[in-house]
Parts: sequence; structure tokens; C-alpha cells
Amino acid sequence: MILKELSEAIGVSGNEDAVRKIIAEAVRDTVDELRSDTIGNLFAVKKPRGKGNGLKVMLAAHMDEVGLMITGFDSSGGLRFRSVGRD
Repeated sequence: MILKELSEAIGVSGNEDAVRKIIAEAVRDTVDELRSDTIGNLFAVKKPRGKGNGLKVMLAAHMDEVGLMITGFDSSGGLRFRSVGRD
């Protein structure tokens, strides 16, 4: 199931390659154009078929997730952490 794959994929900001690959594989056979740009955005284009009314739809979503790295802990079990990825 794609939701399980996406949930388990590493997608920390600046390292969304695994998430991008899962999405691309999922839509590849249903779109006319599939590309990504230099900063990692994924574009999937489905061209209109037959006579349409000219309406266009765009779906947009983030592929990244909040990333944290545990950097230490104290005697009471509290954790110290820092963010990982792009600011």
C-alpha cells in the first residue's frame, strides 16, 4: 500500500529522494509527463482527453517530513535533540 511505503520512507527536508521515487512509480503509468526540477519538485502532468471545458486542476503537497536527531540525554531520561534538514 502506498501510504505504508510513504510513511516508512526517509523524507527529511533536503533528502526526499525515496519519497519522490515512490510517488513517481505510483503515477508513472497514468500521466503523460513526469519530471522533477533542480530543487527536487516532482511534476506529473495529465493532458486533457477529448472535448473538455478547459478546466485545470493542480494538487500540491510537501514531500518532506520534520527531522530530528537525538544528541544526548540526561539522568532523568530527558532527551536533547537538534533539527535535521534544511531550515
